[in-house]
Amino acid sequence: MTMKQPKKAEKQPEEPKSEPTNIPDVSVEEGKDVTPNEDPKDPITTPTTSDPSETKLIEENKFLKQNIAHLHEEVQEVNRIKEIVSNKYKDLVKQLQNKEQYTKESQDRLENQVSRLLGDKLKTDTEFASALDDREKTQKQLQKKIDELIQQLKAKDSQVSDLQQEKIRLANESLQHQRHFDEESNNLKNQLETKTEELQNEKERTKTLQSEFTNKESNLLDEKNHLENEYTELNTLLTMKNEDASRFENLIKIKDTELKLKEQELAEYKQRAAKVLLIRDKQIEELKKNLESSNGGDSKNQNSSSSASSTLDDFHDSELLAALDREDLNMDLDRLRGENQELLATIDLLKRQSEAETTSNRFKIRNLEKSIEKEKQNSAKTQQTIASLKLNSDEMRHRFEMERKSSSDGLKNAQLEIKKLNAIIVKSQQAQNNSHGELEMRARVMAESLIEKQSQLETLNSEKAALALELEKSKQRIREVELISRVTPITPRKQRFSNVDDDDDDDGVMLADSTVTVKRHKFFRNLSNRGFLAKKFATSVGALDRFSIMAGRYLKRLPILRMFFVLYLLTLHLWVIYVTSHNVHEDSLHNSLSHADTFIGPSISE
Repeated sequence: MTMKQPKKAEKQPEEPKSEPTNIPDVSVEEGKDVTPNEDPKDPITTPTTSDPSETKLIEENKFLKQNIAHLHEEVQEVNRIKEIVSNKYKDLVKQLQNKEQYTKESQDRLENQVSRLLGDKLKTDTEFASALDDREKTQKQLQKKIDELIQQLKAKDSQVSDLQQEKIRLANESLQHQRHFDEESNNLKNQLETKTEELQNEKERTKTLQSEFTNKESNLLDEKNHLENEYTELNTLLTMKNEDASRFENLIKIKDTELKLKEQELAEYKQRAAKVLLIRDKQIEELKKNLESSNGGDSKNQNSSSSASSTLDDFHDSELLAALDREDLNMDLDRLRGENQELLATIDLLKRQSEAETTSNRFKIRNLEKSIEKEKQNSAKTQQTIASLKLNSDEMRHRFEMERKSSSDGLKNAQLEIKKLNAIIVKSQQAQNNSHGELEMRARVMAESLIEKQSQLETLNSEKAALALELEKSKQRIREVELISRVTPITPRKQRFSNVDDDDDDDGVMLADSTVTVKRHKFFRNLSNRGFLAKKFATSVGALDRFSIMAGRYLKRLPILRMFFVLYLLTLHLWVIYVTSHNVHEDSLHNSLSHADTFIGPSISE
């Protein structure tokens, strides 16, 4: 029931549309009557009787209606204000969302920039550390090389002293010491060449180190300029963020002022409503008193009693409507208060968020400034270290140049001493060339005579071997002849031939029974007369014997030829083995394939 009654209360104030909208503010003092403008068309306002109390009630009812209409218009205005406030609140929410997005983007950008700065810092630190390590390594290497050079110079000094001692010895020593000295001089020359090459390599390394040093200096300058540019960009971003923060603070202040004005308007509206309610309460009390007085007096007419009862009913209806209007107004006021409190809470949250964002941004800016200061300090330290490294490198260069000059002077002195020693050696060689040449000539003659004697011995050995073969062959033939003579009897004709040939006893060979003597040349003539193939065979055998004897001589003289001949035989045998094995393998594969074809063919046909 309580929810349906306000709808009636909302519909009833729409009736007096013909009344003027501009209703003046009601400021009623205590004890004064209010006389509203009478509407001739309104049946309630038209006096039916001439009773003044009824006319007062009608006028008061009319005045209450006018006040209700005025309150309704004020409620509509409040609703309009509420809509405007809600629209402004939506706009504020959108602005805050945009601000949050912008702050998030700015935070992401700042975080990316910070990460980039940290990455660049780490890179610079690592590069600087690696550069320092490399420089320390190069310094250590240079120190080692310098120590080695010093040791080499000491060794050279010791070698020079040894050479001087050898110089003293060379005057008293023989040809064997001269050869040894020549070998040592060659070794010294090789060492000098190697040392000159090492000096050239060290020069090239120093040049490369200088170029690397200049490149690193240029890289450090570029990094410094890059950091300065980033610092300027960060300062510009800070100024932009500060401007945005000041702008948001101004907007928040403007919104605070607007809220305060709205709160003041609501307070004024509450005061007006309270005054109107007090006036109504007073009017209701006066009406009750009048009714009691009218009921306590004598009722003159039934018409007056009926009119009074009708006025009382109207009055009760008006009281109900007024109570409903009061409840509606209280509900609207409570709702407006809650909305105002929500707006205030949201504004407080926005203020806190903006303050937190500003503090976080300031903290980040401070951290960035600190990091930039640290990087500046690190850059200053790096510059100091670079300057110190430059000084150290200059000192090392100066020392290296001094040591190089000293080493070059020592080398020049050593070369001069070597030249002197070479001159002494040349003189000693010139003094002893005659004896040495004579000895060489004698050695050559002896070698040639030995070679000739070896060749003669080889020829004699070959002839001896050939004679031994011929002796064996002749012995075999003699045995054959003995066998033939034993088988065949001797005739008197044969005895003649044997007696004729008795004069040549030196060339003959006696048989086993010493009855028949045969000449050697006749025996060989008989062998040669056997045929053409026998002659060719005999000549080829002799040629092979002569070729084998000559080859044996050359192989004995030349060891290189022996090695070549052995290698040739080995390669030939290996090649023959490979060819035969390859052919055997191919034959086995061919046989296996043929067997596979024989087995697969019937299966395919099936």
